[in-house]
Amino acid sequence: MLRIKVINGTLFEGETFEAIFGKLQEGFFGSFQEGEDLPTFVKNYADMIRRTFGDDLVVDEPFSYEQVASELIRVGIFIDMPA
Repeated sequence: MLRIKVINGTLFEGETFEAIFGKLQEGFFGSFQEGEDLPTFVKNYADMIRRTFGDDLVVDEPFSYEQVASELIRVGIFIDMPA
């Protein structure tokens, strides 16, 4: 079980980072386009973080959920929580 806490204090749990990003996407309620697929959401989320916080996130193509989560942990947007 993976656990990620975002900087606002919300804790997300899942078996994979893909599942965690899916829960994060559900929490945005309409902030992003309704019906947006998960890979597009994750890329847009990383872009939003980059623009908002000026962070140098490295999101390689093809991206992986693990790589994006690792970058978000590195810059302090996600906090890795032990299970």
